[in-house]
Formats: sequence, C-alpha cells, structure tokens
Amino acid sequence: MKRLWSDLKNMKVAMILIATYCITTQIFFGTVCPFAILTGFPCPACGLTRAGISLLTGHFLTAWEQNPSIYLWMLCALLFVLCRYVLSLKKIPCQEALLILVGIVTICVYLYRIVCGGLPEVPDSVLLPLLQASPSWLAGD
Repeated sequence: MKRLWSDLKNMKVAMILIATYCITTQIFFGTVCPFAILTGFPCPACGLTRAGISLLTGHFLTAWEQNPSIYLWMLCALLFVLCRYVLSLKKIPCQEALLILVGIVTICVYLYRIVCGGLPEVPDSVLLPLLQASPSWLAGD
C-alpha cells in the first residue's frame, strides 16, 4: 500500500494535467482523442475506454463489440498491478515486448474494423471542419 500511495503522490501533477486536458477537449470537441479531433476519424484505440467500463461492469460481449483488444490491455494492466504492488518488482519481465505486441494487435483490430466497416462514430465536433472552413469565420462574417 505504501508503494501505491507513493506512486499516486508522485503522479499528482500528471493526473491533474490529464484531467484538465480531458475535461477541456470533451467540452470543446466532444471527444478526448487527439487523433479524432485533428482528423475526424476514429483512432486505433477508439472504443477502449467504453470497452473497459463495459468489461469492469460485467458486460463482456459489449466490451468485445466496442474494442476486442480491451482484453489484452486489461491483462497488461493486471500484470502491471501484480508485478508492481504484489510482487514488488520494478518492471514487468519483457514489458516493452508485451506492450508492442498488444499495440500491434490493437492496430490489426483497427484495420480489420476499417475493412469490415465496424468502426465507431466520432463526434461531429472536431477540429478538421474548422480547418477546412473558409477563412470568413476568422473575419467574423
């Protein structure tokens, strides 16, 4: 428990900055995803937050439908918690290789969803339409 409190104390500035970013982008753009804000397209991780919430609330099929790679990310998170707080290891054995592998699987799921048309919708309020708009909005016309 001591290590957990120490980690939380050391990360408080980062957590405040992340929370501020999330609240601000959600208010102004309707999403927190920088990829979606800039391009208007869902990113490879699209649906992971919703899938994680679904998984944690026992809606396993919904989690799979939202983003199947959530199961691998949750396994990585559980492995991290086990190694860091139960076994008191500084890092997971083969941590980088595991994260790269899960990242590759996530991108493969994304590409599959693009081909099969199963990508979730991105909110309409994104930056790309503003950038493509005529300059008249800058002049206040």
